[in-house]
Amino acid sequence: MPSPLAPDQRQTERLLTQRARQSTAIADLGLRALEGMDLQSLMDRAVQAVVETLEVEMCKVLELLPEGDKLLLCAGVGWHAGLLGQATVSAGIESQAGYTLQSQHPVVVSDLCSEDRFHGPSLLFEHEVVSGLSVVIFGKDRPFGVLCAHTTRQRLFTEDDIHFLQAVAHVLATAIQRRQSDAKLQAQSATLQASEVRLRAIFDSGPECVKLLAADGTLLEMNAAGLSMIEADSAEQALGRCIYPLVAPKHRADFQMLVERVFRGESGILEFEIVGLKGTRRRLETHASPLRGSNGRIISQLSITRDVGPRRRAEEGLRLAYAQLTATMDALPDWMFEVDTTGRIFDFRASPLDRPSVQPAKFLGKRLCEVLPAEAAQIIGDAIQKADSLGMYWGGTYSLDLPRGKCWFELSIARKGQSLGADSRFVLLARDITDRIRIEQELRASRASLEEAQAIASLGSWQFDTDRLVGTWSKEMFRLFDRDPSEKAPSFEEYLETIHPEDRHLLPEANARAIQNDEKPEIVYRTNPALGPMRYLSGRVQADRDAHGRVFQLAGTLRDVTKLKLADDALRESEKRFRVLIDQAADSMFVHDFDGKLLDVNRSACESLGYSRDELLTLSVADLETGVPDKALREKWESLQSGTPFTVNGRHRRKDGTEFPVEVRVGLIEAGGVHLILGLVRDVTERKHAEAERQRLYTELRIALERTQSLSREVLTAQETERSQIARELHDEIGQVLTAVSLKLHHLKSCCGEESQRELDAGLSLIDSAINEVRDMSLNLRPPMLDVLGLEPTIRWCVDQHRELAGWQVQLDLRLESRLSPNLEITCFRVVQAALTNIARHAKASQVDIEIRHSEAELELVVSDNGVGFNSGEIQQRSEQGGSFGLSAMRQRVELAGGTFRIDSSPGFGRGTTIRAYFPLLAATPG
Repeated sequence: MPSPLAPDQRQTERLLTQRARQSTAIADLGLRALEGMDLQSLMDRAVQAVVETLEVEMCKVLELLPEGDKLLLCAGVGWHAGLLGQATVSAGIESQAGYTLQSQHPVVVSDLCSEDRFHGPSLLFEHEVVSGLSVVIFGKDRPFGVLCAHTTRQRLFTEDDIHFLQAVAHVLATAIQRRQSDAKLQAQSATLQASEVRLRAIFDSGPECVKLLAADGTLLEMNAAGLSMIEADSAEQALGRCIYPLVAPKHRADFQMLVERVFRGESGILEFEIVGLKGTRRRLETHASPLRGSNGRIISQLSITRDVGPRRRAEEGLRLAYAQLTATMDALPDWMFEVDTTGRIFDFRASPLDRPSVQPAKFLGKRLCEVLPAEAAQIIGDAIQKADSLGMYWGGTYSLDLPRGKCWFELSIARKGQSLGADSRFVLLARDITDRIRIEQELRASRASLEEAQAIASLGSWQFDTDRLVGTWSKEMFRLFDRDPSEKAPSFEEYLETIHPEDRHLLPEANARAIQNDEKPEIVYRTNPALGPMRYLSGRVQADRDAHGRVFQLAGTLRDVTKLKLADDALRESEKRFRVLIDQAADSMFVHDFDGKLLDVNRSACESLGYSRDELLTLSVADLETGVPDKALREKWESLQSGTPFTVNGRHRRKDGTEFPVEVRVGLIEAGGVHLILGLVRDVTERKHAEAERQRLYTELRIALERTQSLSREVLTAQETERSQIARELHDEIGQVLTAVSLKLHHLKSCCGEESQRELDAGLSLIDSAINEVRDMSLNLRPPMLDVLGLEPTIRWCVDQHRELAGWQVQLDLRLESRLSPNLEITCFRVVQAALTNIARHAKASQVDIEIRHSEAELELVVSDNGVGFNSGEIQQRSEQGGSFGLSAMRQRVELAGGTFRIDSSPGFGRGTTIRAYFPLLAATPG
């Protein structure tokens, strides 16, 4: 019987275990921050990790509110229900959190009742807190807040506890600063996009051509200025035809390429020449952007085109200069410096664009103040001092006058290595944000576009389907009314309730003017003061009509003009309406009641039967249908009450007496609270012709399947590439964190006594084990030896890993005459890896055999075990249905490599499983 551990030894092991848990928790938080976990989830995970690691009952994150006098409880564990997101404490020195914030140092409380530095807050006494520890969560411009851990029992927190809580605070601070920067970039990007939309609205009200194009160049819509530009006498003469033939041959390829780019989600400008329908040549400039539907998909290209002939030369130089400037600003890599706390430069790398003009010799060995302008050197020097204090720094901008112009940079600094004080080295990355700064300057510089672009940022749009009586709102509309965008748009009646009672008549009147007179009225009305502060809203409405002139929807825009109204600035804005064009349905449509009386028909129905609409509305279904008895039809109509549509085949009689076969899809609709029947009728005379088309489609399907297999191969290649990338990032990111912890412990070791050094040695051993685990995970994702040494050494390495863990007896018979192709080696390795994983999880085997037989014509791979086996037929069926992903993935890999895959197994202990893969080899593959 082993002797019990001495108290000191048990204490040492407990401390080492606690430090290992702290390192693991910090590594886990760092990894999740790198993976992009949202901030609230990261804070929730951080406080849970602190509670579990420090073994305390309560932990909280307090966010410093904008006023600076209070801290909000935004995340925590162990607090009474309802406090998260609501409770606040003072940011002054009278509270522990405020004292921590003011002192900028960790604060340890052994006994809150006897504490004389501060008192309270009451929140801690209400939760019977006795001891606690708090540290500052630093921010970019000011502290974000405070991270606190509390316990209801008296406890003396150690230096390791303080360092652990500071490390968690640093992880949160880094994530917060990064997300603040990302949010700022996203807001600026949204402003730019809104500016583009607003500019399109301006063009719509002017003499420029505005048109919508399909992906194949078909003209979907064009305004009067555009029709005049292409010399069309009417819209019917232009709409529905391809616009490419009108473009001059020398510009046609560029025009088609612009359309392709737009349908990939880009915007573009092109100057080109057209030949009008009457032969007139014009020099035009078009601004093209994607037009997206409510689901976010691109439905057409929106182009604004103007005649630039009179000023082509002047604007050509401007466009070329702007294009060159834009190309210079796009996605430049970072500048890199390695410096110490004094600003001396030890290493330097300029971006590829600047390397011809910025030589490293100008920087190496010198101080920043010697090679950079005084203002930039001062900003960078201050940032280095902050990084020296906090370990890292994010933010801070400066400008430089480079040969290519004045450029703005944003700093990101991190300490390099384990040294401290005067010998500390830092890696300084300077990211070119000239594009962002220049956009801000351009938005401020252009009055004509800037004011309109800023106004459109608060513009909402809406549509109301007059057939289905359903409305949709843009996100801006929800923001205008402080509603959740995830909710559905309110009904028309609900919306009227938000309008001032005296102004409610304006909206129905505007709708009537749009429908009856085809006007586009603009109205200004007040919100209902009973629902909140009264505001002034300005909106426009228009009636969208189909090819028959029937109104199918009302559309409009809305914006908050309260400030403009109160300032008596009567600026009227032309709001952009997007008209959605729909093609006439090829099928006939009939709406009738349960007696068969026709209530509505579409144009296709009139054309197919030879009647006018008025004539058809005097008839019933029985007057048209000759193939199905009237009684049978009525029985089927009654069955619609269950809500299930049906399809029936029959014959319809035309006005001239001729008949033709039809297929009718019948469903139930509701209009004004009355149930009606909708019939969609298709002429199936040409169905036989569809058989030939079906054969053609079958051929295309077979080709598509072949393409799918090719895409699957590309996906597997991409997966291997991604595995390699993840392996590198896992090794670099987590490995660096663990190495940093190891270096910190080495440093502490040099400062401690002999007994503490033994404890630190044990801790370093745990850290080394963690580093080895990270290395093994990286190797498992994508072992480098597969590319360097080949399949056989990699399989032996993989077998050794599994054998050590599972305790198998493994027999290897690898008869490889030479190296295989890279794809085949990857396929074989992944099959062996997956098979060994399945054996370890399910087989309960003691013996595993792996064979590879290599001949000139074929490669055979066999993996077998003596485990419990399974029903291969049942597993095969589950695999085909997607229920056994491992076997399905192995089979897919083998078949995509041109091989065949087979599994032999039966249930029963000792019967085992055998996996065989055969790959044909056209010729011996050189090594």
